[in-house]
Amino acid sequence: LAGFLAVTGDVWKTDVYALARYMNEYIFKREVIPQGSIDVVPSAELSDAQDVTQGLGDPLQYEYHDCLFRAFVEGTPHTLPHQRLTPEDILCAYEKGTLEHLLGLSHPVSHYFTSTDQFINDLERWWKSFNGLAVAKRIQSPPLFLVSERAFGTDLSESQLKPYFSRTYHIIKERVLYHHTKK
Repeated sequence: LAGFLAVTGDVWKTDVYALARYMNEYIFKREVIPQGSIDVVPSAELSDAQDVTQGLGDPLQYEYHDCLFRAFVEGTPHTLPHQRLTPEDILCAYEKGTLEHLLGLSHPVSHYFTSTDQFINDLERWWKSFNGLAVAKRIQSPPLFLVSERAFGTDLSESQLKPYFSRTYHIIKERVLYHHTKK
């Protein structure tokens, strides 16, 4: 996010890609927005150990992570309006086998993660980032062109505090990991 106005700062990547496909198909009726810019392998801010040519690119899987982050910010169609979800909510739905429905995923969780450990590590990593470095980046960003109901800096106030996992989250985590190791 740079410049004087973050025009796409309030839009999820999957929505940007869907809009590009829509414009090519229905507005232009030909490929004006190059398919390569839609299919591009994410590679922003990679470490030296990451190489997109070797399948070691951005750790984001946009279909899953956009749904996860949207749940953190906006909630989901299956929650009360403006009810943001927490890692506790996400892990509880995972334990019940309802996470795909809750987040509106088109694939099972196993499509994105090969193990419960990997799922939990990913959830914790992105919750910490969402509530840590990402807050600092959002505070420093230029004003957003707002298109969503909940946008950072308007009704969604934030503080730069240490990311928090509730006691209940830790109880559910231990239970999920225990059942996973018994299988």
